[in-house]
Amino acid sequence: MNNDSGVQGYGGKGFSEIDSVLDELVEIEGVKACILYRVDGTPISIKLSGEPVGFSRLINWMENEVKYVMNEIQKRDLDSIVFTFNEMTVFFYPSSRSTVLTTVTDKDVHSQLISIESKRVTEIIGDCVR
Repeated sequence: MNNDSGVQGYGGKGFSEIDSVLDELVEIEGVKACILYRVDGTPISIKLSGEPVGFSRLINWMENEVKYVMNEIQKRDLDSIVFTFNEMTVFFYPSSRSTVLTTVTDKDVHSQLISIESKRVTEIIGDCVR
């Protein structure tokens, strides 16, 4: 699902750049999905590394958590928030004042690599979103 609503202030080039870096992120071994949300929880772009089986419940949960997560990040002056479940980990990174990047990984993935790559992607998104 790709939708440019909420990504304002640039033409199609900016959205294609965001789309491209999200594709790169989801291709990293162990990354199951990356989703760019507006802060109100509306998905802007969803990238899955495989079949979407079982992801709808997780995506709905993340949509409901985005506003809370952004408030906690701002209130506590954090760079990110991470949730670990039985088989996976969900990273939330603010990418602009109006967007949040979530990265869903296998539980045993190299978290420092994911953190570095997610931060790189959020910087690119931040440059594209005004």
